[in-house]
Amino acid sequence: MPKSAIGIALAYTLSLWNRLNGYLLDGKYKIDNNLIDNSILPVALERKN
Repeated sequence: MPKSAIGIALAYTLSLWNRLNGYLLDGKYKIDNNLIDNSILPVALERKN
């Protein structure tokens, strides 16, 4: 069913299919974003304090 959780997940995946395909075909993109997360962590911690 389109309104079920799996239906929503499949619709989301299909809406981003071209981006996903580009990622799979081009090996220069990294699968994680740890470098970005680590670079903005100090800014986020200062904001909380």
